[in-house]
Amino acid sequence: MKLQLFQRTSTIFALSFLLVFVWMWGLPHQQAQAAGQITTCTEAAFDAALSGGGAITFACDGTITFSGQKNISADTTIDASGQDVVLDGGGSVRLFTVDPGVSFSLNHVTLQNGNTTSGAAIQIIQGGVDLTIENSRVLSNTATNGDGGAIFADVIPSGDPITITIKQSIFENNQATGGGGAIFLDGGEAGETVGALLEISDSAFRNNQVDLASTSARGGAIYANYHVTVNIEGSVFDHNQAGGAAGAILSYNSPDPPNQFNLANNTFSNNSAGHAVGSGNRASAGAMLLTNANLVHNTFYGNSLAGGNPSINRGSVLYWAGTHTITLRDNIFHGNTNSPRECQGGSGSDNLTDDGSCNGTTIPNSVTNFDSTLGENGGPTKTHALQSSSNALDASSSCTYVSTGTNNLFSNGVAITRDQRGAARPYGSDCDKGAFELNETITQGNCSGPDLSGNQVFAFSSGETLTVTIGTANGLHCITVEQMNANHLMATGPGPNGGTLHTGNWWHITGNITDSFNISITLPYNNADNQSRVCKYPGNLGKYGWDCDDGTDTTYAANTSVSRSEITSFSDWAVGDYTGPTAVSLVQFAGHSNPPIARIVLTIKLSIVLLGVGLIVLWRIHKQERAP
Repeated sequence: MKLQLFQRTSTIFALSFLLVFVWMWGLPHQQAQAAGQITTCTEAAFDAALSGGGAITFACDGTITFSGQKNISADTTIDASGQDVVLDGGGSVRLFTVDPGVSFSLNHVTLQNGNTTSGAAIQIIQGGVDLTIENSRVLSNTATNGDGGAIFADVIPSGDPITITIKQSIFENNQATGGGGAIFLDGGEAGETVGALLEISDSAFRNNQVDLASTSARGGAIYANYHVTVNIEGSVFDHNQAGGAAGAILSYNSPDPPNQFNLANNTFSNNSAGHAVGSGNRASAGAMLLTNANLVHNTFYGNSLAGGNPSINRGSVLYWAGTHTITLRDNIFHGNTNSPRECQGGSGSDNLTDDGSCNGTTIPNSVTNFDSTLGENGGPTKTHALQSSSNALDASSSCTYVSTGTNNLFSNGVAITRDQRGAARPYGSDCDKGAFELNETITQGNCSGPDLSGNQVFAFSSGETLTVTIGTANGLHCITVEQMNANHLMATGPGPNGGTLHTGNWWHITGNITDSFNISITLPYNNADNQSRVCKYPGNLGKYGWDCDDGTDTTYAANTSVSRSEITSFSDWAVGDYTGPTAVSLVQFAGHSNPPIARIVLTIKLSIVLLGVGLIVLWRIHKQERAP
């Protein structure tokens, strides 16, 4: 009898626990949602999170297509870090308007396909606004009958200043019919002194344009009007176009205090203006029309005036319009066309210029050993590389910034310690002219010779050694490694596989082919342990970056080096620490709302309740069986 009772009790307990377990873990689960977190990428979820402002984050990937513009009426941050989120205007609506006095930040998000009269991605129609765009992409927005294809900002009528900060972002394929294919910024009317501040760092403006059929369409990428300060560093402007003046940037209509531009470590490549100017007329400013500016250590290549009369055109690169000062120093002007002068106006010195005009002379002083291809030479933006024995190497007259007015990027007279890519300056006796600083570079193999094999060792003068081990060459004849001796500009956070980058160095690795091989890379690291990783920067500016591997292909030599195998393409490389996902985050990623411990405790509690009920039933059955 006791055995029979035990068997019945065990059966009831097992069935009770099984039923509760199946019920609890079989329920439909929804991901936990924090305040302001979007877990399903729909417009309804976005609208709900947006109401009232605050911080908005995402736990989903996807494209959210807007049916109407969204109004930012309170301080708001939209942060899609770690996700792939696109906010899309569907080619029919503006994305955002921003009320006066509001702070609005966007991080790791794509804004695209806005379409309206002006400011198709973001419109600021009164001042007092602080706008920040970081690690984001602003693509294919169109102002169909106005200014600012992507951003339109005007301090009037509030009369308060506007600040716009753009970091590590891309503005591409934006269009306007008036001024500013990407950005239109107005700091006030004539006679006012309100002002606006635009700061751009480590970003790319490419293929933006203003109406190619209109001579009044100016500033292919940026149009800045009245009392505006613009500071730009580490950025590239390429293939922007204007029907009128200024293929890339225009600064216009600025009585005292004048517009102020400070530019350092930037590249302007293949921008063009004057597309609508007839052959009997004069076109101006292939790249920039400025009134007051300081330009140091920039590179200008392939800019042109697409229309007008080449014999009377003004400035294939730069036209100075006004009574204020343009200072040009240690820049490179090369291969700019369709004008008698690369620079029309300004006070230049110590520049490398094809026709001497950017130095205020007629004596040519052209750059040598210069790569005319705008290429991926390391860092977040494309550059024109200097080659060995270039006359630009170690030739800077003064490797210091020149800046006037408000500037949060760099200060006047301070030493320049980086180039456009983020490589250290100077390498050698002095800085290189232009935006590119050639650091120590080693090549192994013969690019026209046989396939590489075995270990290729790159021993740098700093004492650090990098090794590439060839698994399968498949046409890989040579490898070139440049050591940058600085923090990578994008070393600000983990990649999709986790990881926090160490500071102090990174390497740009190239070969005669870019992929199809299989190699291992060993990087030096004095604190190497089982958490160390070889991290790859995929080069996707404006989206999530570094890939530090999950450890599957990683080995290390304690306090010496870390290695990664199964590498099939080149890029920028640095050492990082891997941070794996926790058990909780894995469950949340799978779509469970309750933490595992809480769910298990609840399962046990319900099992005990059912067990108690089962025991009561069993006792009654047992009592009846013993009754006479």
